[in-house]
Amino acid sequence: MRKSVTLVLLALAAHAPAKEQKIACPEELEAAAVRITEPPKGWSGLVPARFRLQAAGITLGPLEQHAAQLGETEKLGGKRFKVSYPFMKDSSEEKWLTCRYGVNEGLVLGRRLPDDTRTCEMLYTPDGHGLFDIDITCK
Repeated sequence: MRKSVTLVLLALAAHAPAKEQKIACPEELEAAAVRITEPPKGWSGLVPARFRLQAAGITLGPLEQHAAQLGETEKLGGKRFKVSYPFMKDSSEEKWLTCRYGVNEGLVLGRRLPDDTRTCEMLYTPDGHGLFDIDITCK
């Protein structure tokens, strides 16, 4: 009897949903966080303004490889939408949350996710200033 109870508990644990985690990208990068370290000869660099968060996403593999994944987008009404990344469960590669800044999303911050992360969702809600608040949930 004791052996069967242990087996049942192990089977249930194997199918238990991963713990939900809320992650937030920094809303802004201050100008001081960005430097032009090697301007072209004869030029000087200046970063006069902060950079606002524009988007978030998922990258598989080392962050330096820029292997951004396309999520599944669902419109939720008005200008709200959700981007889901359900396929992460099939990957054994590193999983990174990427936060993109600037008009063309040219600045990227990355945060490695735990290896057992299986899915992520990003809920985009208009912030009233032409940008979006991004609520990120991973499991």
